[in-house]
Amino acid sequence: MALIKCPECGKEISDRAKACINCGCPIGPASNGVLRVQLNSFLKLIGNMSITVTFNGVTKRITRGYYDEFVVPADGKTRNCNITCVHGLLDGRVFNIPIQSGESKKIFITYNDGKFGSNKWEYRDELYVTK
Repeated sequence: MALIKCPECGKEISDRAKACINCGCPIGPASNGVLRVQLNSFLKLIGNMSITVTFNGVTKRITRGYYDEFVVPADGKTRNCNITCVHGLLDGRVFNIPIQSGESKKIFITYNDGKFGSNKWEYRDELYVTK
């Protein structure tokens, strides 16, 4: 048995404790998170539109209206989620989004056809609460 510091109150507790005896903070292995990436479009007549997502050594292609999920390891490392957007001959806009260890997040990639032919890729993210 070893003594560790409680992440909440800083008091020393057993490394085998399920919760801190001083403040009640749960102690135990961190759980993995989930990264969900989805491609949206406000245009209905778009042909070859997709994104390529690379995260933690895994690459997946996602087409419009679909999503895919990746495991985010809880190992203390921050990783980049690299997303390359493709729309016909319009090129690969690239997003590099940092993902914290064990974080659960949704990323929405959206293509908006702007006024006067200007094309715009954008992303937003939000907390992903898994059940």
